[in-house]
Amino acid sequence: MGGTFTAPEDPVFWRWHRFVNTIADNYLDDRANAPGIPPDLAFTNPPRGYGLASLTSISVDFAEPVTGVVAADLEVNGSPATSVSGSGGGPYLFTGFFAPGAGPVSVELGPGSIVDINDGMPMPSTAAWAYSINACVDADADGVYEDHCWPNPSFDNCPDVFNPDQSDENNNEIGDACEGSTGIDDGDVPPARSKILSIAPNPFSASTRVAFDLASGHGVRIEIFDPQGKRVALLVNRWLEAGNHRYDWNGRNGAGHAVPNGVYFLRLTAGTTRDVVKIVVLR
Repeated sequence: MGGTFTAPEDPVFWRWHRFVNTIADNYLDDRANAPGIPPDLAFTNPPRGYGLASLTSISVDFAEPVTGVVAADLEVNGSPATSVSGSGGGPYLFTGFFAPGAGPVSVELGPGSIVDINDGMPMPSTAAWAYSINACVDADADGVYEDHCWPNPSFDNCPDVFNPDQSDENNNEIGDACEGSTGIDDGDVPPARSKILSIAPNPFSASTRVAFDLASGHGVRIEIFDPQGKRVALLVNRWLEAGNHRYDWNGRNGAGHAVPNGVYFLRLTAGTTRDVVKIVVLR
């Protein structure tokens, strides 16, 4: 089930791919220097939406160099930061807010006096996102979190079975403990009619949702590849029951960073079945 993924060698596809990449590159190059474009948030650390064990600082980057950033611009559950350091496009490190306890966490970065350093355009609106404290789940108590839990990007390759060694003899990123408990084996899985039903929106800027159908229960992997065949994100890697499923991709890689604009490939692997579709990121 492993191996290198190769994009289609289709002349029409590659002409279209180069066209999209040209548009994306020009957009990103022009944005930082073009007048009349207000600054907005590009990255956060920890990445937006992650589960956390605790939260004592947040850093942010802007899409353009800015000025006028003050500590109180950022609030965590209504508690303002008391210190900030950084310049230009960032990163700006905010600290001094009241450390939130267990549960959902709301973060807001108000526009305040933040303006584009080149033309004075103000940040147009408040940027808001969320975290969850104590969302680092280890239901099978094997010392490995079930899903990404910042700052540890690894996750349990068999979340429902105690497998502290995370053994994966065939390197298919589904733990041997799961394959043994379900009877899944790379060479013996009968063909399934599992398939991707839709990806929408596509192209997308913030996030997109993939809907897929499993004809039977399988160890499922959903991966995002760039045109060179390098995997940039792993969305799903677990046993799923038969039926319809939906997962979102926020356009970020495994490290939580936004991927560049361009064409990507989403691959669904369920047993011996593979389905691949193109996705376009265009912000």
